[in-house]
Amino acid sequence: MIKNKDKTIKLQEEKQRTMNDENTELNSEISGLKDEKAELQQKTRELEAEHILNKSRINMLMKEKDNLQQSDVEKSNQIEELTRENRRIEKENKRGKRLNKEIEAENKRLVDAKFQAIQEKTVATNSVSALTREIEWLRKTADEDRSKLEGLENKKEKFKQSLDLIAKKIQDMEEVSKTDKTTIGTLKD
Repeated sequence: MIKNKDKTIKLQEEKQRTMNDENTELNSEISGLKDEKAELQQKTRELEAEHILNKSRINMLMKEKDNLQQSDVEKSNQIEELTRENRRIEKENKRGKRLNKEIEAENKRLVDAKFQAIQEKTVATNSVSALTREIEWLRKTADEDRSKLEGLENKKEKFKQSLDLIAKKIQDMEEVSKTDKTTIGTLKD
Protein backbone atom coordinates (compact mmCIF):
# COMPACT_ATOMS: atom_id res chain seq x y z
CA MET A 1 0.00 0.00 0.00
CA ILE A 2 2.76 2.27 0.53
CA LYS A 3 3.69 1.71 -3.02
CA ASN A 4 0.28 2.59 -3.95
CA LYS A 5 0.39 5.54 -1.75
CA ASP A 6 3.62 6.60 -3.19
CA LYS A 7 2.22 6.10 -6.59
CA THR A 8 -0.85 7.95 -5.63
CA ILE A 9 1.23 10.70 -4.14
CA LYS A 10 3.41 10.71 -7.19
CA LEU A 11 0.39 10.74 -9.31
CA GLN A 12 -1.05 13.48 -7.25
CA GLU A 13 2.19 15.36 -7.38
CA GLU A 14 2.36 14.79 -11.02
CA LYS A 15 -1.22 15.87 -11.32
CA GLN A 16 -0.36 18.80 -9.10
CA ARG A 17 2.56 19.63 -11.34
CA THR A 18 0.53 19.16 -14.44
CA MET A 19 -2.13 21.33 -12.90
CA ASN A 20 0.46 23.83 -11.82
CA ASP A 21 1.91 23.72 -15.31
CA GLU A 22 -1.57 24.03 -16.67
CA ASN A 23 -2.25 26.80 -14.14
CA THR A 24 0.94 28.50 -15.22
CA GLU A 25 -0.04 28.04 -18.81
CA LEU A 26 -3.53 29.19 -18.01
CA ASN A 27 -2.15 32.14 -16.03
CA SER A 28 0.14 32.98 -18.92
CA GLU A 29 -2.83 32.50 -21.25
CA ILE A 30 -4.97 34.61 -18.93
CA SER A 31 -2.32 37.29 -18.80
CA GLY A 32 -2.02 37.01 -22.62
CA LEU A 33 -5.79 37.22 -22.82
CA LYS A 34 -5.78 40.16 -20.41
CA ASP A 35 -3.18 41.82 -22.61
CA GLU A 36 -5.29 40.94 -25.63
CA LYS A 37 -8.36 42.23 -23.80
CA ALA A 38 -6.53 45.47 -22.99
CA GLU A 39 -5.44 45.69 -26.64
CA LEU A 40 -8.97 44.88 -27.76
CA GLN A 41 -10.36 47.48 -25.39
CA GLN A 42 -7.81 49.97 -26.74
CA LYS A 43 -8.75 48.98 -30.31
CA THR A 44 -12.43 49.20 -29.32
CA ARG A 45 -11.90 52.73 -27.97
CA GLU A 46 -9.97 53.62 -31.13
CA LEU A 47 -12.67 52.04 -33.27
CA GLU A 48 -15.39 53.83 -31.26
CA ALA A 49 -13.51 57.12 -31.69
CA GLU A 50 -13.11 56.31 -35.39
CA HIS A 51 -16.78 55.30 -35.49
CA ILE A 52 -17.75 58.66 -33.95
CA LEU A 53 -15.47 60.41 -36.43
CA ASN A 54 -16.98 58.37 -39.27
CA LYS A 55 -20.48 59.23 -38.03
CA SER A 56 -19.63 62.93 -38.05
CA ARG A 57 -18.06 62.48 -41.52
CA ILE A 58 -21.15 60.62 -42.65
CA ASN A 59 -23.36 63.40 -41.24
CA MET A 60 -21.17 65.98 -42.93
CA LEU A 61 -21.22 64.00 -46.20
CA MET A 62 -25.00 63.58 -45.90
CA LYS A 63 -25.34 67.33 -45.41
CA GLU A 64 -23.01 67.87 -48.36
CA LYS A 65 -25.06 65.35 -50.36
CA ASP A 66 -28.25 67.21 -49.41
CA ASN A 67 -26.60 70.51 -50.34
CA LEU A 68 -25.43 69.01 -53.65
CA GLN A 69 -28.92 67.63 -54.31
CA GLN A 70 -30.39 71.04 -53.48
CA SER A 71 -27.75 72.63 -55.68
CA ASP A 72 -28.59 70.12 -58.45
CA VAL A 73 -32.28 70.99 -58.09
CA GLU A 74 -31.45 74.70 -58.22
CA LYS A 75 -29.16 74.15 -61.22
CA SER A 76 -31.85 72.08 -62.92
CA ASN A 77 -34.31 74.92 -62.29
CA GLN A 78 -31.77 77.41 -63.58
CA ILE A 79 -31.14 75.22 -66.65
CA GLU A 80 -34.89 74.99 -67.28
CA GLU A 81 -35.24 78.75 -66.82
CA LEU A 82 -32.27 79.38 -69.12
CA THR A 83 -33.73 76.94 -71.65
CA ARG A 84 -37.05 78.78 -71.53
CA GLU A 85 -35.24 82.10 -71.81
CA ASN A 86 -33.18 80.73 -74.71
CA ARG A 87 -36.35 79.58 -76.50
CA ARG A 88 -37.96 82.97 -75.88
CA ILE A 89 -34.86 84.71 -77.24
CA GLU A 90 -34.83 82.37 -80.27
CA LYS A 91 -38.49 83.24 -80.92
CA GLU A 92 -37.66 86.94 -80.61
CA ASN A 93 -34.69 86.41 -82.95
CA LYS A 94 -36.97 84.68 -85.47
CA ARG A 95 -39.43 87.58 -85.19
CA GLY A 96 -36.54 90.02 -85.56
CA LYS A 97 -35.21 88.15 -88.60
CA ARG A 98 -38.69 88.06 -90.11
CA LEU A 99 -39.10 91.78 -89.39
CA ASN A 100 -35.62 92.45 -90.85
CA LYS A 101 -36.56 90.52 -93.99
CA GLU A 102 -39.79 92.52 -94.26
CA ILE A 103 -37.89 95.77 -93.71
CA GLU A 104 -35.24 94.72 -96.25
CA ALA A 105 -37.98 93.85 -98.74
CA GLU A 106 -39.68 97.20 -98.03
CA ASN A 107 -36.32 99.00 -98.35
CA LYS A 108 -35.65 97.17 -101.63
CA ARG A 109 -39.12 98.10 -102.84
CA LEU A 110 -38.55 101.71 -101.76
CA VAL A 111 -35.11 101.79 -103.38
CA ASP A 112 -36.58 100.35 -106.58
CA ALA A 113 -39.44 102.85 -106.40
CA LYS A 114 -36.95 105.66 -105.72
CA PHE A 115 -34.80 104.52 -108.65
CA GLN A 116 -37.87 104.32 -110.86
CA ALA A 117 -39.01 107.75 -109.62
CA ILE A 118 -35.54 109.15 -110.33
CA GLN A 119 -35.69 107.66 -113.82
CA GLU A 120 -39.18 109.07 -114.32
CA LYS A 121 -37.98 112.42 -112.95
CA THR A 122 -35.03 112.33 -115.33
CA VAL A 123 -37.33 111.50 -118.22
CA ALA A 124 -39.76 114.21 -117.11
CA THR A 125 -36.92 116.71 -116.64
CA ASN A 126 -35.56 115.84 -120.06
CA SER A 127 -39.07 116.12 -121.51
CA VAL A 128 -39.61 119.46 -119.75
CA SER A 129 -36.23 120.65 -120.99
CA ALA A 130 -37.10 119.55 -124.51
CA LEU A 131 -40.53 121.19 -124.23
CA THR A 132 -38.92 124.32 -122.81
CA ARG A 133 -36.48 124.40 -125.70
CA GLU A 134 -39.33 123.83 -128.14
CA ILE A 135 -41.47 126.48 -126.43
CA GLU A 136 -38.53 128.90 -126.58
CA TRP A 137 -38.03 128.04 -130.25
CA LEU A 138 -41.75 128.47 -130.85
CA ARG A 139 -41.69 131.80 -128.98
CA LYS A 140 -38.69 132.90 -130.98
CA THR A 141 -40.38 131.72 -134.20
CA ALA A 142 -43.64 133.37 -133.11
CA ASP A 143 -41.76 136.58 -132.28
CA GLU A 144 -40.04 136.43 -135.65
CA ASP A 145 -43.38 135.66 -137.34
CA ARG A 146 -45.01 138.49 -135.34
CA SER A 147 -42.30 140.90 -136.35
CA LYS A 148 -42.62 139.67 -139.97
CA LEU A 149 -46.39 140.04 -139.67
CA GLU A 150 -45.97 143.53 -138.29
CA GLY A 151 -43.61 144.22 -141.13
CA LEU A 152 -46.14 142.74 -143.53
CA GLU A 153 -48.91 144.76 -141.86
CA ASN A 154 -46.83 147.86 -142.32
CA LYS A 155 -46.14 146.90 -145.91
CA LYS A 156 -49.83 146.06 -146.34
CA GLU A 157 -50.75 149.48 -144.97
CA LYS A 158 -48.20 151.07 -147.25
CA PHE A 159 -49.50 149.03 -150.20
CA LYS A 160 -53.04 149.90 -149.21
CA GLN A 161 -52.14 153.55 -149.00
CA SER A 162 -50.28 153.21 -152.25
CA LEU A 163 -53.26 151.40 -153.80
CA ASP A 164 -55.60 154.03 -152.38
CA LEU A 165 -53.39 156.69 -153.87
CA ILE A 166 -53.21 154.85 -157.16
CA ALA A 167 -56.99 154.27 -157.06
CA LYS A 168 -57.48 157.97 -156.29
CA LYS A 169 -55.12 158.90 -159.06
CA ILE A 170 -56.92 156.51 -161.42
CA GLN A 171 -60.22 157.99 -160.33
CA ASP A 172 -58.79 161.44 -160.73
CA MET A 173 -57.48 160.37 -164.07
CA GLU A 174 -60.83 158.94 -165.04
CA GLU A 175 -62.50 162.11 -163.93
CA VAL A 176 -59.92 164.08 -165.81
CA SER A 177 -60.40 161.79 -168.75
CA LYS A 178 -64.20 162.25 -168.49
CA THR A 179 -63.81 165.89 -168.16
CA ASP A 180 -61.40 165.78 -171.05
CA LYS A 181 -63.82 163.74 -173.05
CA THR A 182 -66.59 166.06 -172.13
CA THR A 183 -64.40 168.97 -172.96
CA ILE A 184 -63.30 167.31 -176.22
CA GLY A 185 -66.90 166.38 -176.93
CA THR A 186 -67.99 169.92 -176.27
CA LEU A 187 -65.17 171.18 -178.29
CA LYS A 188 -66.08 168.98 -181.11
CA ASP A 189 -69.49 170.09 -180.97
